[in-house]
Amino acid sequence: MVLASEPYDDDSGWGDVPDRHLVEVTQKGVTLTALDRAKGPR
Repeated sequence: MVLASEPYDDDSGWGDVPDRHLVEVTQKGVTLTALDRAKGPR
């Protein structure tokens, strides 16, 4: 697993992470969870 702000090659396996999302990586896979702006710091 590589997590980067920008792809560093032309491999088709790169994917976008939406803004304000938490990325969790485990042995079972990758989970994206939207962060709730209403509950976060301002």
